Amino acid sequence: MFVYAMAVMQRSTFGVAGIAASEHFGVGAGLVSMFVVLQLSVYAAAQVPVGLVLDRLGSRVVVTTGAVVMAAGQLLVATTDDLTVAVIGRVLVGLGDAMTFNAVIRLVPAWFPPRVVPVLTQLTGLIGSLGQILSAVPFRALLGSYGWRPAFLIATAASVVAAVLMAVFARNAPPGRWHPDSSRSLAAVVAGVRAVRRDPATPLAFWIHFTTCFSTMMFPLMWGYPYLTAGLGYSPALASGLLSFFAAVAVPVGPVVGRLTARYPGDRARLALALIWVQVAAWAVTLLWPATPPVWLLVVLIVAIAMGGPGSNIAFDYIRTSQPPQRVGTGTGMVIMGGFIACLISILLVGLTLDALTGPTGYDARSFALALATQAPVYLVGITGIHLSRRRLRAACRG
Repeated sequence: MFVYAMAVMQRSTFGVAGIAASEHFGVGAGLVSMFVVLQLSVYAAAQVPVGLVLDRLGSRVVVTTGAVVMAAGQLLVATTDDLTVAVIGRVLVGLGDAMTFNAVIRLVPAWFPPRVVPVLTQLTGLIGSLGQILSAVPFRALLGSYGWRPAFLIATAASVVAAVLMAVFARNAPPGRWHPDSSRSLAAVVAGVRAVRRDPATPLAFWIHFTTCFSTMMFPLMWGYPYLTAGLGYSPALASGLLSFFAAVAVPVGPVVGRLTARYPGDRARLALALIWVQVAAWAVTLLWPATPPVWLLVVLIVAIAMGGPGSNIAFDYIRTSQPPQRVGTGTGMVIMGGFIACLISILLVGLTLDALTGPTGYDARSFALALATQAPVYLVGITGIHLSRRRLRAACRG
């Protein structure tokens, strides 16, 4: 959980450094958003290969390697003024991040009985989300007080500590309980991937993850801090406080979602849809507010979209209950791709819309409202995918 929290911190550092990055590299919102878009593109593209490696090598090796790769990436970002080198650094952060969550939640069913796995999966995501507080508060304070290089060097050191702890203390499972996937030939590997993809539970899990959490990631990863400060004019301290509230929401919501998932497995998709529609309603009210949205409404918005984090874990429960243990890593990797593909699409759409409306400077509430409204088609695609894939799963179960 600690190592995953460090990964979330590395992932979300650009969420509070977006404006500073524009000044540091002398580029506009569209190019700054490309840092995160490329990072998330690598994250999404690496999920299936990482899942295959995870099924063979186990969590200890994969997570330790990921922490080392993230440290290397943040070191490049910290020590360069060259845009290309910094982009390579964020790509490495995305690659290392891709090795973390899947492998961490793989430890839960290995060490705990099935009846508590949904709740502990939620707890893992809950503790990991504290990394957003680390980037929103201490990292932002370091960035504001000491500048670009010291802040990112300290982030680098945190990832090194995580790698050492994982390598020294973590184990894949109790002795004799971890059995790696023994597929050797390429044909066997491809057949395993196809079997996971063809299972009707996999596309449903993919679309649930796609829709529940893309806004949950987009807001703190990239556009939340600029929206609250440059767009709405709130203070950096208030913006950081609001962003840190993401983790606080998961404390009561995560265990509740986990218990409901375990108790009512037939209603998991319905629960995910309910959380999604709460997000849509909160965004609609906030973006259509006739004046600057008040703080209480922003709190409501953040509560609504933060619930997407626990909601996205519903997708992993579908994989856990539909795949053999040797294929869980591969299936989880496929599902994780969903949310990150949607997130990177949304981040890019918001950035390009802002550039088209305002250029590199002069953000205001109206331009941000129009830019953030580009989430609507992403929600529409995801909700449609959930309904269609749920219908297919029900047909398969009846058959």
